[in-house]
Amino acid sequence: MRKLHSSTPEDSRSSGPEFAPSHPKPTYSISYAWTDSSRDIVARLCEDAAAKYNVAILRDTTGLGLGGSITKFMRSLGEHDYVFVILSAKYLESPFCMYELWQIWLNCRADDEELRRRVRVFRLPDAAMMTPIDRARCARYWQDQFKELDQLVRCEGAHLLGVSDFKRYKLMKDFANRVGDILAIIADTLLPRDFVELERYGFSSETLKG
Repeated sequence: MRKLHSSTPEDSRSSGPEFAPSHPKPTYSISYAWTDSSRDIVARLCEDAAAKYNVAILRDTTGLGLGGSITKFMRSLGEHDYVFVILSAKYLESPFCMYELWQIWLNCRADDEELRRRVRVFRLPDAAMMTPIDRARCARYWQDQFKELDQLVRCEGAHLLGVSDFKRYKLMKDFANRVGDILAIIADTLLPRDFVELERYGFSSETLKG
């Protein structure tokens, strides 16, 4: 006669419910020009993120307080799992915005596919960067900005700049030479056409599960 298997305390422990390890929720941030219509888009996106998806998006009004370091805040934007970028004409000519975009690019390890995976770009109609001519003009603008500062430093000496500004001066040199490449990657990416597509793209099930 076959003996029935009797359970032991050890067996009881092993047959208990198993819980899958929890994964940290992905984090989100947003980069945009603070002084144009991008603000309305950002406000709506942040409100919907909180109400519909229980997601908090780091932005200037929530992550930067009086007395805080603007540079440190801008650098931190690119460290999040997913980054929204609202491109506008003012964004493309703002040193703060372009510094943020540069930091996002660096945090993506300067890798095209990593940038596409983590960054959600929404382009406003006035952001001229979709053609090679547009991108060349934008690159020339920043190269001219760097040349003007570089000439001043060479003629008068680097002592004119503080430590932080000198670091930005060196970063601007690299950025001015790569802005066209970064914008070309964005132009080669199928972007959302309206706010509904932006929201659906930004908060897909794939991104929300981490």
